[in-house]
Amino acid sequence: MFGLTLSEWLWYGAGGVVVAGGLVGLVRTWVCRRRPRWRHCPRCLYDMRATGGRRCPECGGEARSERAMFRARSRRRHVVAGLAMLLIGAGIAIHGYTRQQAQGWWSLVPTAVLLEAVGRPGSGEASAVLRSRLAQARPPAFNSLEEQRRHLRALERLQRTRPSPEALAGAPPTATRRIWLESSMARLVYELADPDLLLEQAERLIGSDDVETRNMALTLMAGAARDLDSLPPLGEHWKQAAESRLGRPPAPGRGSGRQREPLVPLEYEDDTQALIVLLACEDMSDPNAWSALLGEGMRIYFAPLINAINLAQTSPHEHHRRHAEAFTRALDDSGLGWVEHVRRRLHPQPRGNTPR
Repeated sequence: MFGLTLSEWLWYGAGGVVVAGGLVGLVRTWVCRRRPRWRHCPRCLYDMRATGGRRCPECGGEARSERAMFRARSRRRHVVAGLAMLLIGAGIAIHGYTRQQAQGWWSLVPTAVLLEAVGRPGSGEASAVLRSRLAQARPPAFNSLEEQRRHLRALERLQRTRPSPEALAGAPPTATRRIWLESSMARLVYELADPDLLLEQAERLIGSDDVETRNMALTLMAGAARDLDSLPPLGEHWKQAAESRLGRPPAPGRGSGRQREPLVPLEYEDDTQALIVLLACEDMSDPNAWSALLGEGMRIYFAPLINAINLAQTSPHEHHRRHAEAFTRALDDSGLGWVEHVRRRLHPQPRGNTPR
C-alpha cells in the first residue's frame, strides 16, 4: 500500500503514533487553554471581578491592559512536551527504520532477550547478532550461578546454530576465523561449566562430519583440560580425532622446512590444542601410547609443542604431569633427530655448565 514495505509501515507507524500524540497535546494546549470566563489576573488567575484597577492583590502583578485580564493563559510545559513528542516520534521512525534495514530486527533486541531466543525456531539472525555482541564484549562476569547457567545454555544453543559444512566450504577466511572466535568464547564460559556437561556437549561436536566442528571440539576440550580441576576420561574416538589432526601437519609458513624450529602459520596454531587434549587423556599415561604419533611430521609444531608440555608439567593436577612425563619418555625412546633440541628447551642448563 502506497509503495511502503511492512517494516516501513511498522516504523513509520510507531513514530507516527508518537508524533500524533504530540500534535494532540499541542492542539489541546492551544485550543483548550485554561482561562476563567471573568475578569482575572493573567499571572495567577485570581478573581478580580470585585477588584478595581489592574494590579492583583494576590500576587502583586499588574496586567498590561484590561483586555489582557480576559485572555487565556498557555501552559508552557504542555507546549514543550508536545514539541518533544514530535521530535522523539520523528527520531524513532528515522533511526529505527535505518538500523533495522542495516542490521535487521534482532539488532534492536536487548542481549538478555537474545540469550533466551537464540537457538529457537526462526532465530537464525539472532544467533549472528549474539555472536557479534559476544565477540565485542569482555569475558562475561557472572553475578550468580543461575546467570552463569543461563549464559552457558545460550552458548550451547549458539554452537548448534553454526553454519553448515557446505556454507563453510565456500566461506571467506574471515568466516573461519569467526568460528575459532566462537571457540575462544566457549572456553571462557566452559571454564566454569560442569565437566560432565562439557563432555556431553563436546561429544556431539567430535562426532560431526564437519572438520571445523571436530577441531572446535578439540579446542574446547583443550581449554577444559587446562582449567578444570578434573576432566572425565575421554573415549577412543577422542584419541583418534587428535591423532588424525596431528598426523596431517601443515606446510611451514616460512623457511626451507628443514630448520630446527619451523615457523607455524598463524591459522594452524590452534592445531596444537589436539596435543594438549592428549596430554590430559587418561589412556595416554603409557609411553607406548604415543609411539604412533611421533614422527618427523611433528617438527612443524615444535615451538607450540614446548609450550604444551610446559603447561602440562607445571599443571597443579597430577594426571597432567603424569601424561607429560610419559610423552617426554616416549620422545627419548623415539630416536628422532630433533628430540635433543626439545630436551634442551625443556631443561635448560645453567650458563656455567653449558658444553662448548
